[in-house]
Amino acid sequence: MYTMKQVCDQFGIPYETLRFYCNEGLIPNVTRDKNNYRVFDERNVNWLKSLQCLKKCGMSIKDIKRYLRLCMEGASSIPERKQMLDIQKDILLDRINEIHECIDFIDGKQEFYTGVLNGDIEYTSNLIGTEARMLVIREAITDEFDKTMEFYYDLIDSMQGAEYKPGWKKGVYPTEMFIQDSIKNAEMIIGVNDNHLISAMVMNHDYADGYENVKWQVNAKKDEIIVIHALGISSAYQGQGIAKQMVAYAVKNSKDKNLKSIRLDVLGTNLPAQRVYTAMGFRYIDTIKLFYEDTGLTDFLLYELIL
Repeated sequence: MYTMKQVCDQFGIPYETLRFYCNEGLIPNVTRDKNNYRVFDERNVNWLKSLQCLKKCGMSIKDIKRYLRLCMEGASSIPERKQMLDIQKDILLDRINEIHECIDFIDGKQEFYTGVLNGDIEYTSNLIGTEARMLVIREAITDEFDKTMEFYYDLIDSMQGAEYKPGWKKGVYPTEMFIQDSIKNAEMIIGVNDNHLISAMVMNHDYADGYENVKWQVNAKKDEIIVIHALGISSAYQGQGIAKQMVAYAVKNSKDKNLKSIRLDVLGTNLPAQRVYTAMGFRYIDTIKLFYEDTGLTDFLLYELIL
């Protein structure tokens, strides 16, 4: 004989569930010991196995009660029991087909996401406007200095009241000299939509003091890595996946150059940027204090993506 606790442990079910089964008459012929506690024999335990299976099949409590009642009638009810099980089997087969469709959907999405992260596939989405899908990402040219500077100034102005800010300040970062040099050295990457500059970033081998003391995932020389700086998206286009497209460009571009990894730092309070890089496969490395003219000495989160 088995106690309630022993049966619960054997089947991995809560005490309340087993008590519910007993109270609802789902386990017939349960007896009680001298202390009036329920005890279960082998027949009870074997039926409970069937009961659990019927529940996993999706059979309702009402139908299980009906099935139990038919079982208690003996062999004469077998045809009706078979019919009940045939119906449940068809339901299960439909569920299996649905599960396979869901798995195929997930596999397709995972393949697509992997392609985007690897830079092999251009990111598109049915949920965002055509503006983001028509984004052209390329190196900025000399004549686009004014347009690029205006982009950053407009972005700084629009984010003054934002909850999460990159910490940039006009005339401090990014400076005109920084933008000019980045364009001159073919390091300024812009996203253009219908001749409007809506995103920008800088890709080069330069990093702040402190990077050299960090335990990165891979050992690499300065010219074997790329660092992303000043990634910004126009406020009118934020939330449309453009930041991920820019990062995907950086990944593909760096892979084409046979670089080892991409590194970057994010202001500790800039949660949206942290989410973007994590979603794109970057791994959080460490939090250290870095000094920049616009933020002063403060906490930055370091991320790296192995290529």
